[in-house]
Amino acid sequence: MTTLNIISAGAAKAIVTAVAEQTITDKLTFVNTKFGAVGALLKDVEAGNAFDVIILTNIMIDQLVRNGYLDPDSKVDIGSVSTGVAVHHESDYKNNYETLDVRSILLDADRLVCPDPSVASAGRVLLQALSKLELFEEVKNKLEFFENGAKTIEELTIRTDQKTIGIVQVSEIVANRNLVLLHSLPERLQEKIIYSVAISNKATDNQYSRIFVNKLTQDKDFLKKAGFDPFKENLV
Repeated sequence: MTTLNIISAGAAKAIVTAVAEQTITDKLTFVNTKFGAVGALLKDVEAGNAFDVIILTNIMIDQLVRNGYLDPDSKVDIGSVSTGVAVHHESDYKNNYETLDVRSILLDADRLVCPDPSVASAGRVLLQALSKLELFEEVKNKLEFFENGAKTIEELTIRTDQKTIGIVQVSEIVANRNLVLLHSLPERLQEKIIYSVAISNKATDNQYSRIFVNKLTQDKDFLKKAGFDPFKENLV
């Protein structure tokens, strides 16, 4: 009996969950997954939490390689993910927002829910966008930060009668049938986050870890549908 332990950014939850189900065999009977904000997961690894496979931003993966946590030859860049603006599909304001640009939506909303910028990519991207738009002072009282993308989306689905907008990574938006992606942030406000996968130097089963990584990175159409812009050179 073999268990594969995977730590993953919330942005990759949909693809990790799907591939984990495909990887289970008679010998690999269980895949244990932990999802969260990238900054919090990085701290978990540095604190000594055990894992076999990890998906974080490419910068964080490189950092863990340099510090001796990962097999440097196992790293594969999965693709990049944009940050988007979302609303609940039953929101009373959905149709209005579909005709507005991002600046107008941010100004009109009563609440802007987003992952914590101290640990999550989407939160950091939002603050940078507000700075570029010179809107922070106008909207700061609307901002509500949550532990990670999953908690943000959970909050976004609670109330449909308010002007509540979520700013989350696109891969998390398209994976949730209750949400509508209104816009990706415009190019000048956007920072596409590159995600990579790698195997721990202390992986309990290197064979199944490599099988999982291969399955995760080789289906370009699957990655695109999940909100990733995959890197062609890593796909076969």
